[in-house]
Amino acid sequence: MATIVQVQAKLAGTVLTATPATAGPDKVAPGDGGGKVYVIVQNGGASAMTASVADPGKTKYGQQNPSITSVSVPAGGLGVLGPVEPDLKQGDGFVNITASSTTSVNFFAFRG
Repeated sequence: MATIVQVQAKLAGTVLTATPATAGPDKVAPGDGGGKVYVIVQNGGASAMTASVADPGKTKYGQQNPSITSVSVPAGGLGVLGPVEPDLKQGDGFVNITASSTTSVNFFAFRG
């Protein structure tokens, strides 16, 4: 399990930091009042893969969560998960993300 490094988007530009995917789940802090959070998924592998946000169950209001975010990323391609909302966080305060393949897969998170 790795915590995905998150950076703030800026008008002058932002350098993203890669966090390699692990057997996971990997985790990212949700956008709690500091702007929406998005996770870019980079697949450097030779086959397609899927990255998914883990379902934390019910929202703080006791309602079932809406459809959970996932993205299919082709070989050598990019995909985006998000926005990663606070209602998707687990008990530890982070949102869990799992990748169907971790070989040559990186996550990049930004808040904007």
